[in-house]
Amino acid sequence: MATDAEDIVSLTRQLRESEEPLWSRVRQLLVERGLKPSSLALVASFPDDAQFEYGVCCNGRSPRLPVGFDYLHVGAASGTFKEWRDFTGKPAPHPCGTQHIEIGFKVAANAL
Repeated sequence: MATDAEDIVSLTRQLRESEEPLWSRVRQLLVERGLKPSSLALVASFPDDAQFEYGVCCNGRSPRLPVGFDYLHVGAASGTFKEWRDFTGKPAPHPCGTQHIEIGFKVAANAL
C-alpha cells in the first residue's frame, strides 16, 4: 500500500506543480470545469495512445473522474479533454480500485 500511496502522491504533485505543457494545460482545463487542481488527487495517469493521456482524479465532490486528455496534432499546450465522466456512486473506474480512490481522498485532503 505504501507504494500505491507514494505513486499517487507523486502523480498528484505532477498534476499540481509540473510546468510541463501537458500538466499546465490539464490544470487549465480543470479550472475551466470549476475544479481546483490543488484540491484534486491524481490516482492514475498513463499514455493510452499516441498523444493521449488517460487519468483518474478524485476529490470530495466528484470522487472518480476519468479524464482522457488528447493532444494529437495540436501539442500538449493546446490539448482537450475527450473523455470526462463522473463515476460518483459507481465502482471505481479502470485501472483503479477502491483502495486507490481511498488513498486519493486522503491525498486530495492533504492527509498524506
